[in-house]
Amino acid sequence: MPAASKNPSPSSSSGSAPRPDATPAYTYSPEAAQAWIQAHWHGGKACPLCAANHWSISPELLAIPMARQSVPLAAMTCLDCGYMMLFNAVVAGFVPAKDGTP
Repeated sequence: MPAASKNPSPSSSSGSAPRPDATPAYTYSPEAAQAWIQAHWHGGKACPLCAANHWSISPELLAIPMARQSVPLAAMTCLDCGYMMLFNAVVAGFVPAKDGTP
């Protein structure tokens, strides 16, 4: 089961179809992130700070700038204390790596 759905690349403003060699766009959804996290998170689901189990997953990807590029991240936040976990969206398969590898 893929973690995220693939959509064709957007067409140009002239309305032409995408090029056959165009890289498909990847989409992120909180549902895909939740499925990926559930598949990979083993053990207790309690927050390591407050021990609650009341999580929210970010509706959009975040980005942290690093040296020459940004790292796309899915965030999961404890709704009781605000503790956040960040998941690399390339490793999770939500977006492709720039060079084609994670």
